[in-house]
Amino acid sequence: MIENAQKSVDRMSDNLTKVQKALGDYLEKQRSQFARFYFIGDEDLLEIIGNSRDTNTVGHHLGKMFAGLSRLICAEDNDEIIAMQSREGEEVKFTNTVKRYSRRLVIIQIMINGFFHTTRIIFNCNHQY
Repeated sequence: MIENAQKSVDRMSDNLTKVQKALGDYLEKQRSQFARFYFIGDEDLLEIIGNSRDTNTVGHHLGKMFAGLSRLICAEDNDEIIAMQSREGEEVKFTNTVKRYSRRLVIIQIMINGFFHTTRIIFNCNHQY
């Protein structure tokens, strides 16, 4: 009986090791696709992956990936991300909104592109004066 229990525990331990390695490989793949994920821990990345359509959850982790950002702002119908907000409350509205139903990496990449595009427009307008 005890021998069977020891074999069972050993088998479960081996399976747990395999699962942990597979999870680590998956998280590394996600980080290699989006380098800013290297700034957050495994638990935070899993939370983003598991709640990728929840802008509050994703927004909670933005400050760890991008200095100065604190949250995402959605349209009233909650279907599009329309802006980002700094810790100081400053808002940067996107020139192109982001649909919330897009895939996680697509949302983040479009958001970043929108941020840089909008920032470039603001800089160019201010630079002309």
